[in-house]
Amino acid sequence: MADSRRIPIPWSLRWQRFCERGLPLVAFCACIAGTAWLWQRQGAAPATMGEVEAVRVDIMGSAVGQLVPLPTRQLTLFDKVRANEVIARFDDRLVLAQLETARRELDHLRLEVDGTAEQLILDETERTHNHAREAARLAWTLQDRQLDVLDRITAIETDRVEERRLTIRLERLEPLLKDGTISFLDINDTRYELGLVTQRIAKNERGLEQAREQVRLAQERIAAQPSLLEPRYERLLGPLKAEIAVQEGLIAELQVQLEDLDIRAPFSGVIAAIYAWPGQIVQPGNPIVTLAADQGRYVVAYIRDNERFRPQVGMRIDLRTRHEQPRIYVTHVEQVGPQMELLPLHQSRDPRMMEWGLPVRIAMPATASLRPGELVDIRFVRQ
Repeated sequence: MADSRRIPIPWSLRWQRFCERGLPLVAFCACIAGTAWLWQRQGAAPATMGEVEAVRVDIMGSAVGQLVPLPTRQLTLFDKVRANEVIARFDDRLVLAQLETARRELDHLRLEVDGTAEQLILDETERTHNHAREAARLAWTLQDRQLDVLDRITAIETDRVEERRLTIRLERLEPLLKDGTISFLDINDTRYELGLVTQRIAKNERGLEQAREQVRLAQERIAAQPSLLEPRYERLLGPLKAEIAVQEGLIAELQVQLEDLDIRAPFSGVIAAIYAWPGQIVQPGNPIVTLAADQGRYVVAYIRDNERFRPQVGMRIDLRTRHEQPRIYVTHVEQVGPQMELLPLHQSRDPRMMEWGLPVRIAMPATASLRPGELVDIRFVRQ
């Protein structure tokens, strides 16, 4: 009797038939699914380039002045400076001359006050009321005390200029003393002069507080007096009060100029350009040096307007450097810009066409060592 069982198909033949008929279909479906996934991922989280923040500012002078050499070193191109370090210094002779002029003007005003006092004494014989005589005397006393205050301020500012000049001289002499170029007596004389100037400043500051207290007491006494004959001496002392107010403004202006004699670096960085050297006259608003920051605080990238993607604050970022041995850092989105902006020319795909994009501020990785203005590759990671 014949065997009715079917002969089994060998597995090698089955695998051959699957490779010929089924495997191409499975590979085709897998390619379609992978393409769709990659397309969706690319559209939702694009890759772009970013640029490290590069701060570069021009340091300008605020007044007309001549630059003088620094006592420690003369800055040159690409020198590093620290924040608040003196990078330029103006000659103080002009301010010193202006202080001397202010002192002479104060002496002139003092003579006018004395003349006014004499006039008030002569007018006292015509006054029959003790109140008017007392009011005039208090008014003159107040003006005299105010002049004392201004005189003290002028003396203090003049001594401060001298103190600054002696300090600079001492900074220059101390290295020479170490080298043996000068003797100890030479530098000791400068220290002695500096000590005298410091003592004068301290003494005048104490006198200034006393003078201001006298002005306050005089104002209180005038306020306590009835205003029976106020218009009379107010008209007489009005021009003097106006001139004293002008001198107060001039002295305040000179104090500001003294503070502006030293140009300081607003932040740590590198000297990128030098426009004026010691001995040159600098006009207000003219640049002296250009300071470039030595490190950036964040990275800026742009999402182009034709990309269907909107970043969110806190989104993960993979930042890849363009060094010879590239590194990848994980960071996040700090802020998203409020409006579309024109992309920088060096970040455009085609420099001949203008591109617009949404700016995104990316946190600087703590371990990254990136130069300001450096370009990096950015990839937004979908959470």
